[in-house]
Amino acid sequence: MSDSTSDRHQVGDIVTVIDIGSNSIRLSAYGVDDTTSKSDSASSETVPKRLFGKKEMAGLASYVGKDGALTDKGIARAIAAISQLHALSVGVGATKEFAFATASLRNVSNTEDAVEKIQNATGVPITVLSGEQEALLGYESLKLVAKPNSGLMADIGGGSTELAEFDNKQLEKLTSLSMGSLKLYSENVKGILPTAKEAKCMNKSMKRLLNSDLIKDWTPSQTLYAMGGSARAFQKLMNIHGHEGTTFAVSDMKPIIRDLCSGDQEGFKPVLQACPDRIHTLVPGMIIIRSVCKHFGIKTVVVTSTSVRDSYVTMALQGKI
Repeated sequence: MSDSTSDRHQVGDIVTVIDIGSNSIRLSAYGVDDTTSKSDSASSETVPKRLFGKKEMAGLASYVGKDGALTDKGIARAIAAISQLHALSVGVGATKEFAFATASLRNVSNTEDAVEKIQNATGVPITVLSGEQEALLGYESLKLVAKPNSGLMADIGGGSTELAEFDNKQLEKLTSLSMGSLKLYSENVKGILPTAKEAKCMNKSMKRLLNSDLIKDWTPSQTLYAMGGSARAFQKLMNIHGHEGTTFAVSDMKPIIRDLCSGDQEGFKPVLQACPDRIHTLVPGMIIIRSVCKHFGIKTVVVTSTSVRDSYVTMALQGKI
């Protein structure tokens, strides 16, 4: 198996990518067809066919110590999860395997040491994406599945949220906010489920962050295109509450968040039905989405099925990464 983009890939090859996130570590497997096998002429909008995926809920953001470093237990957790996914990659006969890390390893104080230990233990080379690279890949992934003219893209992860503003199908601005659903939870919630008071604290944290200079001159928008595990969990919950499809009114979010933070255990049954593995991060993720919408005056949220993995593997196969 090779991660070298110089090796020629052929029709029928299986290519895998491991996404080392702050909340989950995911493997996606892709099939190379007769368009993606021609990397010299492949369109930037041609994506290999996604075959299957596998997820390990590692929660790496919860293993960050007071010094900002990923702890030894966190590194061991990453090694265990990546080793399992790497074995799966080998087992399906992948001809190429790529691996990248986002805020999970980018926003810790011991990035270089942690990456070295994980690579040595697993044999998997890891690329650590900058926040700007991750935001750009998120926007490129959005273009693979939708052709929006203007709006705001938000990729809500466990340790960060990437934003991209675009108008007339042209990218205008992008940035990475150092707050994701698991980090927001870890910094504000003591139990498993947030209380109304803790929800207020999370809202205040997001308001402070969104009022920073990172997005000082950004343009108000009408539509938010949301991606990532938190966004997909939000969609599932909205569907259970009777809001069908993938497009939702921001005004419908507030009462659902309020009910989830009311302390009524019955109110959390829909979460267990929709996404039991995200019972602790669903409300923080929804607060991030709603806070972004409120800041930019957004009325509508569209949840997309794509991920950074899609654009990453596409560009990697073309030798652009």
